[in-house]
Amino acid sequence: VFKIGNKSSEKEFFINFNNNIDSAPDFLTKEQQSVFDKAFKIANDYFGCSPELSEEYIAKHTADDLIAEVEAGYTHDYAISMLKAYGYIDENGNLAAISCGRGSDITAAGHYFVPVYSSDNEIVFKVVIIHYHSDNRYFLWYSEESYHMVKTDDGWKFDTFQLWY
Repeated sequence: VFKIGNKSSEKEFFINFNNNIDSAPDFLTKEQQSVFDKAFKIANDYFGCSPELSEEYIAKHTADDLIAEVEAGYTHDYAISMLKAYGYIDENGNLAAISCGRGSDITAAGHYFVPVYSSDNEIVFKVVIIHYHSDNRYFLWYSEESYHMVKTDDGWKFDTFQLWY
């Protein structure tokens, strides 16, 4: 049993070491799942384990090009805030070359998406992540991340999206 806000949910978990990490939640509509897939790819490519922006890319693109690419899954404000936070856009609004790595969470063994709130204009959901210790796979703990989608003039977009691994 886990609790999110005032709602308790019961869910059986088992550790699936072949977990499909990029599957959209099944409670989203097809349109929303498509946006989730785009947001996941963008997050994985630009905000994941090995974010990189090459000098070659910068020579052929502008900051507006990269912002437009990220806006395929995110609101304009969230796209800009994430790109600045990761150092893709400098203090002058220009693209900046970066190459770094953070690694992934090697304790993450699986996840489960939980719907929290839904209306015609917004969706809130969470992911509960199951973790285990590599020395003792029966020692489990849980964490969670929040997601928020809003309906914009350009369709559904995320203004909160975190990778769970």
